[in-house]
Amino acid sequence: LQKELSEEIKGSQYIERVNIVAAEIDRIIAVLNAMLDQSRHKPEPLTDVDIGQAVADLMTLVRYQIPDRITLTREIPDNLVCRLPDAMLRQALLNLLLNAQQAIGDLDGHIAVHAYVDDGTLHLSVYDDGPGLPADLIESGIRTFVSHRAEGTGLGLSMVQRFVRAQGGVVKLSNREPHGACVTLNLPCGNNHV
Repeated sequence: LQKELSEEIKGSQYIERVNIVAAEIDRIIAVLNAMLDQSRHKPEPLTDVDIGQAVADLMTLVRYQIPDRITLTREIPDNLVCRLPDAMLRQALLNLLLNAQQAIGDLDGHIAVHAYVDDGTLHLSVYDDGPGLPADLIESGIRTFVSHRAEGTGLGLSMVQRFVRAQGGVVKLSNREPHGACVTLNLPCGNNHV
């Protein structure tokens, strides 16, 4: 399909979409392989991940799933590179972006991703201007199969937490004023951060 579209004059407008789909298929395969490897106690290898590029890729992908009334922004320094499992990091961020969109619901809103490195730790936050997180979730923490949404499974945040803990990191949940939620992943960045 990529080859056929590249040969057509009108096909160029679809090439980016096809490339995103192809990259997502590769990511899904990597996530499934990583999950299988985890069950065999073989974690996904660490690679140098350009955090800004990973977030930009995900925002391009979710733009097709998130309505235009919700704006997406990112504040990430150029060339911020950390040594992390790329596919699992992207899956965790995808979960957080989609959770933020579901929290905003049918309203106009804003979702942002902010990242910086301090003292060897990557601080990666996804925040929105939805209604915020329930107080009991912030107090008691993330629990598997416990969801605060009627259609939720309670697996999205649990998967994020499992990934972060496997890297030796911490997930922090908070609310923003006057409203909104913030989920911050504090992860060891490795020796390659800028």
